Amino acid sequence: MAGAPSAGLALLRNSSLTEQWELAVSSCLAVLCLRIDGQPTGFTAQQMVTEYLAVEHNPALVMFNTHLGLTVLDLLPDGDDPAPVIDRLMSTATGVGGANGARESLAHPRFLNGLPGGQAAELMEIVKSSTLGQSVLSPESRTRLLASVEISEVAAMRQLEIARLGAMQTP
Repeated sequence: MAGAPSAGLALLRNSSLTEQWELAVSSCLAVLCLRIDGQPTGFTAQQMVTEYLAVEHNPALVMFNTHLGLTVLDLLPDGDDPAPVIDRLMSTATGVGGANGARESLAHPRFLNGLPGGQAAELMEIVKSSTLGQSVLSPESRTRLLASVEISEVAAMRQLEIARLGAMQTP
């Protein structure tokens, strides 16, 4: 289908999609095909936003949801309101496990341009407090990590000693 966006659209329309994320991705692909083909994206772009917003937030899929939302922003026609997509991205970034999503969103110009005042600082604080992008652990994180390693080392040595003694007692 290389260079044949109308064939891509036909394939998308004839696909049997059952999962909400599939519908959202399919909508993105449909908008992309229409753009490549030089056709208007109006209704399809609105549907793309609707499908994206209907994808359930799952903390285990923060990066997928973030990248999907940033793709929707990229494909959104000029003049369309990006606020609902930006709000969802913000919600994902500030939710459980959202630090990586915050970092990715902050790197996206259209997301940053659409943020109301103060929210970029909130996301930067989330990224900073998660120690993402830092090459050195904070002193308290380092102390906790070393304590955990010491506890693990003692437990492992105990288990090895128990196994060694058990092997000596077995005829």
